[in-house]
Amino acid sequence: MRTIIAAAVAVLLAGPAGAEIIASCGPLAGHSYFYPHEFSKEPGWRDGSIKTTTIFVKSGDKLDLIIKGKNLLGEGTWTRSASDYGAPVVQVGGKAGEIMHILVAWGPDTELYSLDLKRKMVGLVAHKTSVADLTRAMVGRCE
Repeated sequence: MRTIIAAAVAVLLAGPAGAEIIASCGPLAGHSYFYPHEFSKEPGWRDGSIKTTTIFVKSGDKLDLIIKGKNLLGEGTWTRSASDYGAPVVQVGGKAGEIMHILVAWGPDTELYSLDLKRKMVGLVAHKTSVADLTRAMVGRCE
């Protein structure tokens, strides 16, 4: 059921009829390092997770990353497309049919996804400076 919903959302948001879902991944789990910052409790490493679903979509030569999550109060969901926010989504390497490295720049925040199509896994390395100053390394399963 989750795959069907994710696929429908991705195709609707991607635009053109030829949109292809590359993978739907999440949740992610791993570690984050919090730098000294006004919103950080204490600097240092913390275990963590990202409970959203990340959908990788391709339409022609254009890539997009769509994130779907639940509202904090538990009622309803939200969806965010990188391209709708003006964030470039670029493939920066990989191996055809096996691995894709996808870079997303959300203003001051940068995310590098390593999408392993054979193992159906994704790795994320990100540096965020907008709300909290942190670097994270996480992994998750894909469909």
